[in-house]
Amino acid sequence: MDTHEFLSLAQQLDKELRQDYHQHELYSYMTVWLKSRMPSLYKELEANFRRIEPSVYAHNACLSAISERQEDALSGQLREVSVCEPESYGERRLA
Repeated sequence: MDTHEFLSLAQQLDKELRQDYHQHELYSYMTVWLKSRMPSLYKELEANFRRIEPSVYAHNACLSAISERQEDALSGQLREVSVCEPESYGERRLA
């Protein structure tokens, strides 16, 4: 599995499991099962991930930077919005 395929499938799986509050336990169970019953496959999968790991983390860092930039831009836009104070009853302006 290459980096692109992993990122695409991981995003799809994350959407499916987002509502599962026991997701961590599921991943732990699957890891323990695979490592104890199929250690050679586990090692192969781990080695494959370690091969693409730098690209995965670089991709996630880029997404994080984009998200932070968007938040900063939105924050700046919100500061620029002028706030109109409501007029009190006795201070209505006549046009």
